[in-house]
Amino acid sequence: MRIAVVTADWPAFAPGGVATLTRALARGLSRLGAEVEVWTRGGGGRDALLAREDEAFPVRAIPGRSWRRRGARHWARGLPRLLDRFAPDAVIASTWDVVPGVRHLLPGLFVFAHGRDITGAMEPARERLRSEVLASPAGWFCLTDWMRGRLAALGVPAHGIHRVPAAVDEVVAPPGGTGGEPLRVLQVGRLIPRKGQDVAIRAAALLGGKARLTLVGEGPDRSRLQRLAGRHVELRGALQPAELERAWRQADVAVMVAREEPGGDTEGYGLVYLEAGARGLPVVGGRSAGSAEAVIDGVTGLQVEGEVGLARALERLADDRELGRRLGRAGRERYERCGRPEHLARSVLEALA
Repeated sequence: MRIAVVTADWPAFAPGGVATLTRALARGLSRLGAEVEVWTRGGGGRDALLAREDEAFPVRAIPGRSWRRRGARHWARGLPRLLDRFAPDAVIASTWDVVPGVRHLLPGLFVFAHGRDITGAMEPARERLRSEVLASPAGWFCLTDWMRGRLAALGVPAHGIHRVPAAVDEVVAPPGGTGGEPLRVLQVGRLIPRKGQDVAIRAAALLGGKARLTLVGEGPDRSRLQRLAGRHVELRGALQPAELERAWRQADVAVMVAREEPGGDTEGYGLVYLEAGARGLPVVGGRSAGSAEAVIDGVTGLQVEGEVGLARALERLADDRELGRRLGRAGRERYERCGRPEHLARSVLEALA
């Protein structure tokens, strides 16, 4: 089967959940024998970054600058040429916003739904485009029952919605945590309100010296978070892959108590929970939107509400290190059972068939 994966985000230039999931999908499809091509944004410095990619499949850059203002035109101009040359059996779009303007050219079109791309308020022109895509005959992939319900409520037929497992790239071995004092708490993600880094900062303050919090990531909320951060909190910014892996290996627990923001900004799943579990780390998460399905309470991690709930959970893990190890082992087992790229790809291929 020939499959084109169309994505605005790719880890070489746009690290984040959508890019991570899309790469895992492409790698899994390729390993299962599909002929895969990835088509993504080019122009600027992206061309040089993509030229260094070492994948088992081509990652092709579509020319264009100012994608924020002219993205629809760039897709409409670049995709037909790639479609004619590759003649795919199916096209999988990482998000709906790569579809308008070219959807009539895409055979076997499937679209991934994540979170705020479906639930968030947008300017009127983009709202209209989103409504057109939702009303189109495209199939949809999602990671949670929560998102499946949101798509159905927006009029997508049930038979056109396919829930598939989340997946992240290979992790060789879990580190097992440091086991020392204080408890090393890690949150990885873009610094935006819905990720709840402020909740983690306040929880760390409640625990005093019993826990040390490290925040990895950049974003528009950095200055506010920096003002909130106390002596037991470190903001490390965005890290290169090797540095990030060291941060994972120095942690005892990963956290993200996400929330729904005004305007519908939601956490559709939270791949960071799966990334932590793959490394054998316990996780503490919230109960908001799709993230409530990413953590199995009492099995792979603990679910809480607010900074008080998070502080209590962290204190429990600090006092009972065996609990953390048990939750971490279950997280790793979950990754081995259903969180690898091949698991996602197999589920996608079944839907395509």
